[in-house]
Amino acid sequence: MKKRPISFALSLVIALSAIAPIVAAQEVTGVAQTLFDEGKRLMKEEKYAQACPKLAESYKLQQFTGTLLNLATCNEKWGKTATAWAQFRDALATAKREANADREGYARTHIAALEPKISHLTISAGAGVDTTGLTVTLDDVSLGTAILGAALPVDPGKHVIAVAQQGKEPWKTEVEIGQESDAKSVAIPPLKDLPPPPKEQPKIVPIGPTKPVEPPPRDNTAGWVVGGTGVALLGASLFTGIEASSKWNTRNDLCPSDICKAGNGGLDADKTARRWALASDIFVATGVIATGVGAYLLLKPGPTASTTTTTGRAGPPSGSTIVAPSMGPGFAGVAVTGAF
Repeated sequence: MKKRPISFALSLVIALSAIAPIVAAQEVTGVAQTLFDEGKRLMKEEKYAQACPKLAESYKLQQFTGTLLNLATCNEKWGKTATAWAQFRDALATAKREANADREGYARTHIAALEPKISHLTISAGAGVDTTGLTVTLDDVSLGTAILGAALPVDPGKHVIAVAQQGKEPWKTEVEIGQESDAKSVAIPPLKDLPPPPKEQPKIVPIGPTKPVEPPPRDNTAGWVVGGTGVALLGASLFTGIEASSKWNTRNDLCPSDICKAGNGGLDADKTARRWALASDIFVATGVIATGVGAYLLLKPGPTASTTTTTGRAGPPSGSTIVAPSMGPGFAGVAVTGAF
C-alpha cells in the first residue's frame, strides 16, 4: 500500500518529462510561423529591409525549405544578389533530397538569373607579405588565409576588410561593390611592426631635506589658561589672607599675651588662622608661578618651520611646552616642562 504514492509520483515525473519537449517544440513552431507570416506580409508591401530579417529568424528556428526559398527571394528583391544566390543553392540541395521537383525548378531558375549579376571581391597578399599567423576578416567575419586570391561573391555596397598579425599594426580598408557584375581586388600591404614598449624610467628618491614645512598657526590657549589660573590663584590668596588676618585677630582677643585658656575658643581660632595663612601662602606662590608661565607662553616666539626628510616626517617644533598641575603632601603648584 505504501508503494503506490511513490509509483504515482514517478509516473507523473516521467509523463511531464515527455510532455515538456513537445510543449517547447510547439512554442518554437508558433514563433517561427508568426515570423514567417509577418515576413511574407512585409514582402508583399515591398518592405524588404524589414521582411528579410524576420524570415531569417524564422528559418533559424525551423529549417524548412519553403522558408529558405522565401528568404532567398526576399534577399534577391532587396538587392543582395550574392546572399540570395547562396541561399537558392542551399534550397536546391534540400529540394533534391526531398524529391520536390517544383521547388527544385524554382531554385534553378533563380540561380541561373542571379549568376550573371553577382559581383566578386578578390583579396590577395601583396609583395613581401608574410601570411604566417595572418588573420583576415570581411565585414567582421573571419575568413582565414585560405581565401587569399579567390574571387568571393559579395553583395553590392560597402565592405570592410581588416587584417591583423601578432607584433604588427592592424590594417583596415573599405571597398565599394557595384550593383551588378562588379569585380574588385584588394592587395594586403606589408604590415608595420608595432613600436617597442617604452622603457620604464628608474624612480629617483630624494635624499635629505626637501622642503620646509610651514609651522602650524600659533595657539595661545595654553598661555591664556595658565595665566588666567595664576590670576585666579592670586585672587584666592587675597581672600584666604583676609580670612587668616580676621581669624588671627579673633585669636589675639581670646589669648591676651599669647596665653590661650582651655575652653574659651582661643586654641581653635589659632589653628584656623594658621590654616588660612598656609593656604594664602600656597595660593600666592602658585599664582605668581602660573601668571609668569602664562605671560611667557603668550610672549615667547612662535614655532619655526621644520624640514621634511626622505621619510616624510617633520621634526618637532622648537619651544614646545607642556603645562600640568602638580600636587603632593603639603604642597600644590603648576609643573612646566618642554624645550625653550
